[in-house]
Amino acid sequence: MRRRFDNLGVGIAVALIVFSSSASAQNASKYAAPYPRDGVLKLGESDRVIAWEVLREKGAVSAMYELPLDQVVVTLTEGAVRFTTPNGASRVSQEKFGAVRFEPARKTPPVAGIPGQFPRINAVKLFETDRINVWDQVWLANQTITNHLHYTQTVGVFLSGGKLLTRDLGKPSNAPFERHQGELLGVPPPRATEGAASAGGAARGGSGGRGDAAIGRGAATAAPAPMMTPHEEEWAGGAPRDIWSEFK
Repeated sequence: MRRRFDNLGVGIAVALIVFSSSASAQNASKYAAPYPRDGVLKLGESDRVIAWEVLREKGAVSAMYELPLDQVVVTLTEGAVRFTTPNGASRVSQEKFGAVRFEPARKTPPVAGIPGQFPRINAVKLFETDRINVWDQVWLANQTITNHLHYTQTVGVFLSGGKLLTRDLGKPSNAPFERHQGELLGVPPPRATEGAASAGGAARGGSGGRGDAAIGRGAATAAPAPMMTPHEEEWAGGAPRDIWSEFK
């Protein structure tokens, strides 16, 4: 779900309970992250949910955002809110005290003929639970990972570094980029406002990537997933190896 809101009346307080297979992992998007943001207070977090309190000030307009996780909204103060979607359509909602609604996360629909990220070549499933699959992935010379999409959320940690490249469907290869031992993918770096500065990141265009000398052991990189463009992956140097946790 993608939208923004404007508050049309008095300040409105709502409590949000956000559900996830991994409550702390949020994926990058071309839209703003819904949380954290101005006017939002984190009330608590567990391994399955995050609770936020949102105060919608009169006249305030949020950035366009996208929900990466399912959420339940409980209204604590009444008022009118206008919600606008990326295509410009809008609606005004009269929020009533005690109202409860469910808002689903944005899902990537399967594309005919394009498989998901796993299973795939040179990836061995280590174990599976009702919530995750865990894969041990290596990239080898002259063994291309064929076109696929990242339909599900994944989090990875590199056991050894190396160079990789990607190639979007119907386009030339992107420039090779580096991955480093201990580098995390799919986990947002710590926010400076939460007491830790970002350790660095990898900027991406399409499905391509860029190495950064500042990224290293323990650094977190928010990977753009689910990836919206079918793409191939190839080895470009070193001995890259990654342990992926794939959420169902």
